[in-house]
Amino acid sequence: MKEEKGNIDLNKIPKKDLYQAPEGYFEALPDNILQRIDEEENGKERKFGVQVNWKMIGYAAAASIVLLVSVLIGFQHPKDDTVSAADLLAEVPTADLVLYLQYSEIDTYEIIEATDIEDLADPLVGAGDLADPQLDDADMELLYEQYGISPDENLQMF
Repeated sequence: MKEEKGNIDLNKIPKKDLYQAPEGYFEALPDNILQRIDEEENGKERKFGVQVNWKMIGYAAAASIVLLVSVLIGFQHPKDDTVSAADLLAEVPTADLVLYLQYSEIDTYEIIEATDIEDLADPLVGAGDLADPQLDDADMELLYEQYGISPDENLQMF
């Protein structure tokens, strides 16, 4: 009959000596140890367990120097490239924005809700020199000539 795996009797397993020490090994062991100690004390230097790997120390020193130099360069040249969303949006061509709005799922009402009404009240806000143009007489004459009007006519805007 087969015994179940969990019910193995260890006393029934035959015992074998797999490893054997050479004859007289244990009797000569203390003498061998004392002989080695005497040899080290009499003429040989003692070797300690810690050995220095100079190649690895060199690599670590080189990496440390590279790290130190890169940190110093980073602190000397701080990055101050903060760009606002308005600056990024100003770089996008108007035609691209119009195309994006045409083909997107954004509704006109959503655009109106997201727009600041106060900016729409004065169209020249943020226009810089356009708010108060400084034209000299030569430029004014050129404009009169281009549009076929005379400086004496009463001009009405809008």
